[in-house]
Amino acid sequence: MKGKRITHYWIALRYIPVRLVFTCLVLTVFFTPSRAQDTSSTLHLSLEDALKMGIRQSKILKLSQARVDAAAARVLETDDAKLPSARANLAYSEATLLSGPIHLPGSSHPLSLPALNPFYLGTVSVEQAIFAGHRFRFAKQSAQLMVQIASLEAANDQQGVKLDIIGEYYNLLKVMESTRIIDSSLSDINSRLQETEKFASQGLATRNDVLRWELQKSNNDITLLELEDNRKDINYDLDLLLGLPAGTDIGVDTTISLDHNLQPLDQLIRQADSSRPDLATFGYQNQIADLNIRQIKSGEVPTLGAAFQMYYINPNYNPFPATGSLYLIPVTLGLEASWDIGSLWTSKNKINEARVQQRETGIQESLLQTNISSEVHKSYTAYLEALNKIDLLTTAVDQAMENDRIMESKYENQLATTTDRIDAHTLLYQAQINLQLARVDAQIAYYTLLKSTGTIP
Repeated sequence: MKGKRITHYWIALRYIPVRLVFTCLVLTVFFTPSRAQDTSSTLHLSLEDALKMGIRQSKILKLSQARVDAAAARVLETDDAKLPSARANLAYSEATLLSGPIHLPGSSHPLSLPALNPFYLGTVSVEQAIFAGHRFRFAKQSAQLMVQIASLEAANDQQGVKLDIIGEYYNLLKVMESTRIIDSSLSDINSRLQETEKFASQGLATRNDVLRWELQKSNNDITLLELEDNRKDINYDLDLLLGLPAGTDIGVDTTISLDHNLQPLDQLIRQADSSRPDLATFGYQNQIADLNIRQIKSGEVPTLGAAFQMYYINPNYNPFPATGSLYLIPVTLGLEASWDIGSLWTSKNKINEARVQQRETGIQESLLQTNISSEVHKSYTAYLEALNKIDLLTTAVDQAMENDRIMESKYENQLATTTDRIDAHTLLYQAQINLQLARVDAQIAYYTLLKSTGTIP
């Protein structure tokens, strides 16, 4: 899945008595933030709608389907191989005599022949195989298995395309949720700034207090600009994935449900063994390897065929001479049996090579099973870690809300400085952003787990 730059924004202002320290710490998670778009012309899509649209428009899946169609066409070609073969040709040649008259023994008169002697030779032949050692049947079965393999590869490609779309969809949601929370923070800051300016005009607050809120506001404005830039990048990539015109603004569903029925790890691994399309291809590859061995052995037996042949022989200038001129049209019809005796000792090494390839296929299948088990385990662990992170961040949000409430009370009673008030405000919105991003990350982790088992719906 294409990675995105996602940032947890730490909107913190630190001050010491003599000097103002402005801190904005950016922690990279997946994407860099951007600004919310105008929703008046936004195309709103649910995840299901986005998946349907992306699958329908995906060039990767269209290419996969073309491979399936090509494999199906090769099955029909194996049927054509059983049909009679027919061939016709016509040749014209001239024989030039460089010698003079020919003296035949016992004849007193030399025989004079023309210098140029024309000759037409035409053939028409039809051949039909009667028995070819089951080669045609094995070839057709192999071609049919290749169709199954191509279909499974297309299904595996579809799982990858789905995860790409899901990743971009939720990356866009991350940007939108970050923008929503920072917009709310900015609204609160503007209210505080107006209040502080009013107090300053009454001599109840200093110009430095006003400056601190103005700097906090500028910090949020910069963050929103970055969010908007990143939203445009992610939106553009999602437009490409869904086959939409470039520049189409997409709105995503903000509802996140983490109430998933998670099966135990051992069941997920067994499900992956039975559902992963790339693993299922090895079963068909083993069958093809077995058919290959049987096809080599079939070359050791004799073959039988029927043949019809017709010849046109005409030693005249005119290809269709007048009646009485010499031309022949012999016709033959018969059976032809052939046996490549050398295959009895030459096919041995071919069979050994085919068996080695079959063992190699089995080893590759076992290796993929091991890798799949590891992939499922890592995805399972990552999802559980994401859920635990949500629990911790939920507690952090509650603590930040309580801290903000207490600091607000102290600030109003002049028991806390403006810096303390801004710090509490920053920690609250920082915690809210982290929680929302963690919820989206958990959703992505869940679909990544489904991809590892080959079961993205």
